[in-house]
Amino acid sequence: MVTKENIAIIIPFHKNVEMLRLSLLTLEASLQQERPQIIIIANNYNVNELNFGNEFAKYEVHKVSENLFWPGAVNYGASFTDKDFLLFCDPDLFYTENWLDNLIDCFNQHENAGELSAKIINPLNNRIMDFGMGYNDFNTIHIGKELPYNHPTTLDDRKVQAACGAVFLTPHSLFDKVDGIDTMMPYIYCDNDYSVKIAELGYETWVSGKSIVYHKGGTDEHNSKYDKFTYLRYSHCNVWVP
Repeated sequence: MVTKENIAIIIPFHKNVEMLRLSLLTLEASLQQERPQIIIIANNYNVNELNFGNEFAKYEVHKVSENLFWPGAVNYGASFTDKDFLLFCDPDLFYTENWLDNLIDCFNQHENAGELSAKIINPLNNRIMDFGMGYNDFNTIHIGKELPYNHPTTLDDRKVQAACGAVFLTPHSLFDKVDGIDTMMPYIYCDNDYSVKIAELGYETWVSGKSIVYHKGGTDEHNSKYDKFTYLRYSHCNVWVP
């Protein structure tokens, strides 16, 4: 059973300290007395991006002077905790009241859950960015995308084929069993790949209808995915090979 005491929140951070600061303010406001472990993996070959002194001293911060990318950063973060559950959270999330309680409740209600994500909302228009993903032979479907955050079809938990790694709760033992996130997929779909791997072991991926977070993500024109790592891009044909 998941509790706040047996979760480690792991935040992979690459750049934009101001964004991280604002995100952590909303995280702190959302937490009650029972607090999970919070680990920040600050990684950037430009050490000036990691020059935030002791500002985040209340958290467990690990600085790495190279670009680990999301898979490498979360794998590295997982190595610093013995908590039973890992909760990966992007550094540009803004948290709502009870998001973590609702996430935990959802996970505990589904016996075969191996991965769980929240309802992820675009802060610019209050519409859904991600509520799980599905596949067919030709493309990837983002369930509920662009619907209002409180649309009736998104109020209940949903079992899905894959979920967004921006918010990603999973048992530590299962994460280790599949060797974490594939670092050979540094740019996109490595989170979806994890869902496929655990499905092959009989575990389910769920999204919570009540756990809500806002994600700047692709709404930011300076997202480092797009302005720093263009050499990792390839044809976005969105074909899934089972």
